[in-house]
Amino acid sequence: MALYIASLCNMRQGELVPYDSFHIEASGDESARIQATEWAKQFRQTFMEATWLQLTLEGRGIYSKQWGKF
Repeated sequence: MALYIASLCNMRQGELVPYDSFHIEASGDESARIQATEWAKQFRQTFMEATWLQLTLEGRGIYSKQWGKF
């Protein structure tokens, strides 16, 4: 099992800036992506057009999608 970090981010000056995050323990990238997406969906009423979901493992980006595309 690996420890991933799912973050909700806003795009500011071309960079993703996190404003909320959640730790996910998963056996692989796909499992972590599914868990991150489910976690993020609970906040969908508060999302703005510039909201992104970003998933990282050991500081390396695994998955990034803009709201409406995840």
